[in-house]
Amino acid sequence: MRTSSIHAYRLGVAVLVLAMLGACSSVDPTAEPTPEPTPEDPGPLEPLFSFVIIADPHIAGPLEHETRLQAAVDWVNANAEAESIELVVVLGDIGWGTRLEASYELLAQLAPPWVPIMGDNVLHSSGDDGFAEMFGPQLDALADTLDGWEQAPWPVYDERLSDDAWLQNLRFEHRGVRFVGLDWNIRHLTGTLAEFGDFNDVPGGSWEWLEDSLVDAEERADESVVILSHVPLLPGVFSLDERARFAELIGPVRSKVFGNLAGHLHIDYFERFPVEGYSTWVTDATWDDDNLIRVVQVSGNGASRSYEERGVILP
Repeated sequence: MRTSSIHAYRLGVAVLVLAMLGACSSVDPTAEPTPEPTPEDPGPLEPLFSFVIIADPHIAGPLEHETRLQAAVDWVNANAEAESIELVVVLGDIGWGTRLEASYELLAQLAPPWVPIMGDNVLHSSGDDGFAEMFGPQLDALADTLDGWEQAPWPVYDERLSDDAWLQNLRFEHRGVRFVGLDWNIRHLTGTLAEFGDFNDVPGGSWEWLEDSLVDAEERADESVVILSHVPLLPGVFSLDERARFAELIGPVRSKVFGNLAGHLHIDYFERFPVEGYSTWVTDATWDDDNLIRVVQVSGNGASRSYEERGVILP
């Protein structure tokens, strides 16, 4: 599908989605010591770190897209210390075709650790094995950088394809937050149908990875599990039955799961689903209209995590 056609289609999907959804102090040595937090009184939420979300750079031909991604990289590097940025997540459609290597080279300039998530465009152009070849070394290097780094084995067999699928599923810990990267891209369909989401519930696939990532969630701090994906968990993207299945899975540990950070739709959007027990943030594409990235400040104590975000529009 040509880029212009993809963009036009996704604008339509975005409209449909929105319609269905209906955003140092001095110490006194004579003072009494501050009581240690307890389970009953975990203490105030304190700033822990920040991370940046970059979505849909679309490095695939137009040089303007590369200029915009370079601006995002430069902003992160210039503000990493002041903003306490300790991590960057790149939520899919990074680059493909002859510019796949260029997309990697641009992101390789980032000073903080960066985590690439697979999108559907590279999947249906360069192939998921092409993504694995280009970004695999970066993913391997993160094992020495991020705590608790795990990556699902490549590839798994998908009977719907009668072939292997190089599903990119991963997880890691950072300051008490478990980030779970899930490959919800469709492989067994083409055209506009491939623009929607799929849990890839095959042996060794994305659904099993999510289940395994929640096994010990009950023991975690509240809202300390964050799901990263390219395709967002939203009405109009996943079916009612699929979203109900997700809500049923997280039901027993819903207080531990903050929600889903995604891209794909080329819009800037936030929605909380209190009945289902999660939230979804969609970050706009860097290449389209405003060059926007999202900065998320994470605060926490012994019992919970909280997230405060703001969009940064780059010149």
